[in-house]
Amino acid sequence: MSNIVTVYSIVLGVVALAAIVALFWLVITIIRALNVYIAKNRLQMARDELQMARDELTGD
Repeated sequence: MSNIVTVYSIVLGVVALAAIVALFWLVITIIRALNVYIAKNRLQMARDELQMARDELTGD
């Protein structure tokens, strides 16, 4: 009986560790996606500012 409990405990520990790793991976993925989103917004803002500066210089 003790053998079954030991195996069950090891399996449960491995499953818990896998769940923690998966959660950590999910958080990292969300942070990376947010960084990409922020970078795209900053790039678009810079493009808009550049276009406004061009319009001012050309007089359009």
